[in-house]
Amino acid sequence: MLQEGLVQLFRNLSKFDAIKGNFEGWSNKVMVHAILDYLKKYSWQESFEEVTYEHDLMEIGDQIFDKLAAKELLKLVQQLPVGYRVVFNLYVIEGYSYYK
Repeated sequence: MLQEGLVQLFRNLSKFDAIKGNFEGWSNKVMVHAILDYLKKYSWQESFEEVTYEHDLMEIGDQIFDKLAAKELLKLVQQLPVGYRVVFNLYVIEGYSYYK
């Protein structure tokens, strides 16, 4: 995915306009789109599972989230199916909106 993103950067370098924005923001956008295109090509959407909420089985208080260390949270995120992990990373880490 990194290689495909870099190829897209070099292919579209002539489209970069310094007046409209900075290179970092533009390159980030190109890389994200290249990665999403790659994931679409290999059907990552099929990795989504039905999520059910079982409030009656376990009640999780806010205290448990306070005790989670960053390392533990990262480990939990890495256990998510690819589709969920991509959406989580784009929204929470990268700050993208989930609205079109």
